[in-house]
Amino acid sequence: MLPDPPVAALIDASADAELLVIGMIGGSGLEIVLGSVTSDVTTAAHCPVAVVRGESSGDHPRRGRPAPVLLGIESVGADAAAVTVAFKDAERHGSGLVVVQVPRDAGHLGLAASAVRDRLAPWRSDHPDVDVTVRIGQGNPGLALLHEATDVRHIVLGTRGRRAAVRAVLGSVSRFVLHHSLVPVTVVPRSLSGGSTVPAAVAADPHDRSQLW
Repeated sequence: MLPDPPVAALIDASADAELLVIGMIGGSGLEIVLGSVTSDVTTAAHCPVAVVRGESSGDHPRRGRPAPVLLGIESVGADAAAVTVAFKDAERHGSGLVVVQVPRDAGHLGLAASAVRDRLAPWRSDHPDVDVTVRIGQGNPGLALLHEATDVRHIVLGTRGRRAAVRAVLGSVSRFVLHHSLVPVTVVPRSLSGGSTVPAAVAADPHDRSQLW
């Protein structure tokens, strides 16, 4: 029990945490846009934040291998920390990993998928037991991710970590997915990409100009 306001207390606690988990019970779109605890904490936390809705467990019993992790990226370089979180989660639970990228240029989708697979090579080497599927989406990134989320147990996203007021104006894929997903969503700050959890062979793409995630 802490005397500080919830957002400040959770952000402070995240500085020494590997993962921060928040429960979210419903919530209107207006609440999330204007500054719920969930939105504010995922924007400013110092570690990955997992958000779990109260209405749905997202982990229904199924035969055989567990449902896969869904990883949404704008680029592998910019979202390296989120890639690491997703691979570790898939390995820990013995599940597959579905990687979805929605490029700004809808042309040459086959080349885009091949490029993503190549950039994932360091993680695939570190986690050889994780079965990886790469899919290139089109159109609205948030809708593309939710379209792929019908049979997954967990969604992982990278985020720039903008202030909530700016994100409300510009729009945010992570905020959209948090509001609509029925399975747990982990939001990973891109500021962690330079940390020791990212494979040493990975270098950020100098051409990344990420604005949405």
